[in-house]
Amino acid sequence: MKKLVLVTMFLVSGLMAGVTSITKIKDMYVYDNFIVIKMQNKHTNSNGCTSSSARDYLYVPTNTTGGNRMYSAILSAYVAQKKVRLGYSGCAQWGSSTIPKVYGFSMLK
Repeated sequence: MKKLVLVTMFLVSGLMAGVTSITKIKDMYVYDNFIVIKMQNKHTNSNGCTSSSARDYLYVPTNTTGGNRMYSAILSAYVAQKKVRLGYSGCAQWGSSTIPKVYGFSMLK
């Protein structure tokens, strides 16, 4: 039941923001307080982030407990080459422009 509630919350949140297609993580860039991941498939830029590559990359903060959990799961998926789906909302600073910021993560078989 708990899993059903979490999945439902993720999907409802996805309706208010963006959700990637089911894809794999192509590249990962690790910084001090965040990581940036490049997806194999492009996603939408529904929040109007300013980077010309905003449809390729996603920002994941790692300076929070939730961010560290997502980083751990994302790293596992990247190493195992598992399919993933990420939810994103808002924009985060990356260099001189912004890219979409991740709020949720699902790893699929």
